[in-house]
Amino acid sequence: MVWMLLRGLDGAKDNTPMNVTKAIQRLYLDVIVTGLLFVTIAGLMLLSMPQVLSPSGHDKLYHALAFMALTFPICSFRPSASLVILSLAALFGAMIESLQPLVGRHGDIMDFWADVIGMCLGWGLAKVYRSLSLGALK
Repeated sequence: MVWMLLRGLDGAKDNTPMNVTKAIQRLYLDVIVTGLLFVTIAGLMLLSMPQVLSPSGHDKLYHALAFMALTFPICSFRPSASLVILSLAALFGAMIESLQPLVGRHGDIMDFWADVIGMCLGWGLAKVYRSLSLGALK
């Protein structure tokens, strides 16, 4: 359904990666997805809950994956805004870790560094995605 919406946006039948990218940019889908991820991540990381028993290290993996997902859409479809989203995501990660003690959780500097690693992965994957989609045009 979304694909049909993207294709029918300007009546073009051209499915090239650049036209899909432009349609996503016009509809602000990347910004909407990032906003929804922001709210979801904030809710989950500030949710007051008892410590969940999980093997050590998975918490850091979840932090990295969450922040990779947070930065990927904007870095992919609006590369000129990459520095802005990376800066805001870093500030967001630091803020989350600072606020966690207020909701009965504990902040951890290593969680913040996992967030930073995730941001870098999101940015790197976006660069790969863009180079592959631009390569498809040649």
